[in-house]
Amino acid sequence: MYEYVPMNYNEIINFIRCNNICTFAMAENDCPYAVPMCYESHFSCNDLYLTMRSKDCGKKMKYMYNNENVCIVIYNPRSCKSVIIYGIVNIENDCDCNGILTIKVDIKEATGREFCC
Repeated sequence: MYEYVPMNYNEIINFIRCNNICTFAMAENDCPYAVPMCYESHFSCNDLYLTMRSKDCGKKMKYMYNNENVCIVIYNPRSCKSVIIYGIVNIENDCDCNGILTIKVDIKEATGREFCC
C-alpha cells in the first residue's frame, strides 16, 4: 500500500508552476473525455489560473462549450507528486492568426499529494 503526505497551499502552487503538462478532463452528459495538454500558469488578482491553447473545433471544444466544469491532473513521476484541480473553463473568443483559441481555467479547488515511493 502506498502512503502519501498532503501538500500544503504553497507546495501545490509551486508544483503547478514548475510543471507544464497535464491531463485535461471534461464531460458531456455521462461521457468523460481526457486529453494530455501543455499549460502555462498565471496569477491575476491573487487567483491562480491556467491557460491552454486549442483549435476551435473537435470533441474537446464541443465538450467545453456544453459543460464549463473541468478537472486537471498534473503528475510528476520523478518527484512522486500529483495535483488534482477542479475548475471552470473560460474560452477566449479571439482566435490568433492560426485559428487557435486560448482556454483559461479558473481554479476552484486544488489538492496535492506527495507519495512515499
